[in-house]
Amino acid sequence: MIYSLEKMYKEISVDKEDKLLKIGCSPSITYLVYDAFILFHEGHSNVKVEIIELDQDEILSRLIHGDIDLAFSPFSEEELSGLRISDFLDYQLIYTGYACICAGKHSPLFLKDFVTPEDLKGEKMVMYNSKRSSHFVNSYLPSASLLFTTNNIGVLKSAIFDGHASSLVYNFTFKNHIDVKKETWQSSPS
Repeated sequence: MIYSLEKMYKEISVDKEDKLLKIGCSPSITYLVYDAFILFHEGHSNVKVEIIELDQDEILSRLIHGDIDLAFSPFSEEELSGLRISDFLDYQLIYTGYACICAGKHSPLFLKDFVTPEDLKGEKMVMYNSKRSSHFVNSYLPSASLLFTTNNIGVLKSAIFDGHASSLVYNFTFKNHIDVKKETWQSSPS
C-alpha cells in the first residue's frame, strides 16, 4: 500500500505500538537520510527504521510494489513529472543540489574553484554504476578516462580520497565526510 506523506506521518504519530518503516535511499543521500533519522528517532522511538540503500532505478519500482514505505532520491522535478507518477505516489522536492567534481587533495583539480570539460580531458574518473551516471559520463565527461564504475559508495570514496581518480557527484554526496573540504560545498552552482 502506498501512503501519502501526511497519512504516513499521522499513522506513525498516533499509534504507539512498534512500527517498522522501510526507507529506500539512493547512495548519494545516505548521509542526509542518516541525519534526518537521528532527528526523527528522538520523537518517534516506537518506530523501527530500516534504511535500504538502493540504486535510483530501483526506488520507484520498490515504492510501487510496497517493498519500501518512503524513499529519498535525487530525482529532478522534470524526471518525476515525465513519469506521470502523481496518480499513485505522493512526492515532494525537499532539496536542490547540483553536480560537482570531487577530487583528492593531490589532484590538479583540487585547488580549482570550478572545473570545465577541458580540465577533465584525460583525468581518471570513477563513477557510481547507474543509468544516471552513464548519462552524466556520456554528456559531460566524454573525453575523461573512466578508470572504473562501481555500485559500492565506499570503494568510490576510497578511489577519490586515495588519489587514484576523481568523480562527478552531487554536492551533498560526501557533505559530512571528515576528509571533505567544507568550503567546497559552499560554492554556488554554475
